[in-house]
Amino acid sequence: GLSAFENNSKIFAVSGYSSPIKTDVDHDVYFTRRSSSWGWATWSDRWDKIDWDVSDFDQFNRDSRQQKAFNQMGSDLTTMLRKQMDGKINSWAIRWVYHQFKNDLYTVFPVMSKVSNNGFNAEASNTYKNNESRFATRLDSSDKKKFNFSRSPYLDKNIIKQFVHPYSIKTRVIYKLKALLHL
Repeated sequence: GLSAFENNSKIFAVSGYSSPIKTDVDHDVYFTRRSSSWGWATWSDRWDKIDWDVSDFDQFNRDSRQQKAFNQMGSDLTTMLRKQMDGKINSWAIRWVYHQFKNDLYTVFPVMSKVSNNGFNAEASNTYKNNESRFATRLDSSDKKKFNFSRSPYLDKNIIKQFVHPYSIKTRVIYKLKALLHL
């Protein structure tokens, strides 16, 4: 992925993680406007441009249209950014995703996940400590070494609907309740 998209300035990052996605597209990847910090890679020319201080946060925080647009890739994004700016969490990833949003950039995800996140245990720092995760995925068990990449980023509505499902309010509430009730 890094080689395939190195010269495409609209691609912000490459992810190794993916929620389970069902698609009949003949590509091995899809695009979103939300990065994942689980098994990711980027290029120094993209990383070096990030405004880690989120200098326009006050303006963003007063603009409900921008917040709604930001949350199109998950209902949790604006809340996480506020928590970051209020010092309630310490997440480089939310600032990374905000930069991606502000600059209309894409992340490349594999249709079949190459990694999983097992960080939902007792040592977890920014998640609920629960053995059942809304981010559970199927891992690619093939030995495939060559991948079919679509060179032009685009958002597939069917895939985006599946992608944002784990970040939806309904899904988040269900898993929060399960964690609180130890189900």
